[in-house]
Amino acid sequence: MPARPAFVAERFFTQAEATFKRLAAMPGMGTHYSHDHPALAGVRFFPISRFTRYIVFYRPTEDGIEIVRVLHGARDIAGILAEEFGLSDLEGDKGG
Repeated sequence: MPARPAFVAERFFTQAEATFKRLAAMPGMGTHYSHDHPALAGVRFFPISRFTRYIVFYRPTEDGIEIVRVLHGARDIAGILAEEFGLSDLEGDKGG
């Protein structure tokens, strides 16, 4: 029998929250998102535990982390981040 959607959503939320807490405690865990645009300086990424196709994009801060976005890895990440930051010159660049 397939998992109920509400149960899967709850598991996802729990794992996302645990990942955020782990990253806040150890902000250097993630990989640098390599792109030369200054708006993306310091952005890192890390997969959500047990939902590894979903990626947390974040910036380390003095008090922990700032979550930029959570995206499915199959999405146009560069395009979405370009839109998020109002940048047209990232379109088509895969970063990472």
